[in-house]
Amino acid sequence: MGTSPLRPDLPPERWSDSSLWARSSSGSFGVLAEDQSVDVVVVGAGIAGLLTATLLHRSGAAVVVVDRDDVGGVATRNTTAKVTALQGTQYHDITSARDADAAAAYAAAQLDAVGGLRRIIQEHGVDCAMTDAPAYTYATHPDAAGRVAAEFDAARVAGLPVEWTMDTELPFPVTGAVRLDGQFHINPGALCLQLAAALGPMRVFTDSSVSGVDEDEHGCTVTFEHGRTISASHVVIATQGPIVDPGFLTNRCTPMQSYALAARVEGPVPAGMYLSCDSDSRSLRPALVDADLFAIVGGAGHHMGDDAAAPDRWEMLAAWTQEHFNMSEVTHRWATHDLIPSDHVPFIGNLGPRAQRRWVATGFAKWGMTNGYVAAKMISERIGGGSVPWASTFDSTRVASTVTRVLLSIGVTATRALVVDRVMRRAAPRCTHQGCVLREDRALGTWDCPCHGSRFDEDGNVIQGPANRRLA
Repeated sequence: MGTSPLRPDLPPERWSDSSLWARSSSGSFGVLAEDQSVDVVVVGAGIAGLLTATLLHRSGAAVVVVDRDDVGGVATRNTTAKVTALQGTQYHDITSARDADAAAAYAAAQLDAVGGLRRIIQEHGVDCAMTDAPAYTYATHPDAAGRVAAEFDAARVAGLPVEWTMDTELPFPVTGAVRLDGQFHINPGALCLQLAAALGPMRVFTDSSVSGVDEDEHGCTVTFEHGRTISASHVVIATQGPIVDPGFLTNRCTPMQSYALAARVEGPVPAGMYLSCDSDSRSLRPALVDADLFAIVGGAGHHMGDDAAAPDRWEMLAAWTQEHFNMSEVTHRWATHDLIPSDHVPFIGNLGPRAQRRWVATGFAKWGMTNGYVAAKMISERIGGGSVPWASTFDSTRVASTVTRVLLSIGVTATRALVVDRVMRRAAPRCTHQGCVLREDRALGTWDCPCHGSRFDEDGNVIQGPANRRLA
């Protein structure tokens, strides 16, 4: 981390335990030890899976949640946990890829999610450091001024009650900013742990890897690596990359990686949640954990599997924090990963055109706190025979809107990893999902798939789907 002081007990940059909230999601949930029969199995104990299970449990359904790792999954434990409907340049991106109606439907869903997640936290009495804060999308460089102005116009047309401002708490000038009030941030690990605890230990199972999800006219069967099975009327796949993917959803997403750190600083930490739309993006929010105040700084992103995956990415963030906030020490550093659909809207709904009992939520495009709730509400309503107004916008079986220039770029990347890299990188392992040649991540000690976002630890075990088989 350059010259930045580090605690002697700072955990290594491992995917599993290095984020500020990773340890707050660890609970005493056991491995699935016997076969079961329930109404719904939710695969994935991150925010999307646990919220889905919570809503279904409320409706009276018998629900079981399973995860190959721990409560908090992989993506949720590594988020920066901003709960906001203002999301960088998302509304301009959706309007450009689809149209203004799609952006308006997306905005309505996000606003509903902010209010809905707040209600769940309050009604369950969840202690997850929920803190109200305005959200900002801002620019500092002249070449980004047009982008932030375009986002203001697109967000306003989409129905967000945004304001244009030049006044921020940031210790440097901006060329423009969009502000949205009434948003909040949380400790996502604490939220997941307490939602899981409310469901009960016999409804949440960890260290239980799913090997198959089959469907027929009578129901579904979930098979586990250790040989157990669960029979259910419905299965919800809420793993970041769906471990069963007949609709090739991950083939229409770009896997992205970015970095974050938690730092103590000498001066005040801005109370708002900030995300720049400069070419070198920076994310900033405060966090209060056990009475300690931290600045959470993120950015330095790149396409997953790029050679840019190196520890010096954290050094870039530390240098920026030191420059602007007089950093005293870095206490945690981690990386986060997500899938960005080619039309910028998540895939939520039926797992495939022929699936009637299997459901999926993926492609949250870095905004899992709100889209996790959107997915939970949509899928729980559909299972119960209802619907939501914006369901068609998120329809997971859509194809036409995803055929964009971005999809062509995704195809080029996959072709290179499947064909060219097999010649140039013969010694590198291949992903067990679709055979792409993996790249070593020197920052995290993992093997990553540049095609669809699967990740494996140094022993070959799956960390993150869509792969669900370990390396040979």
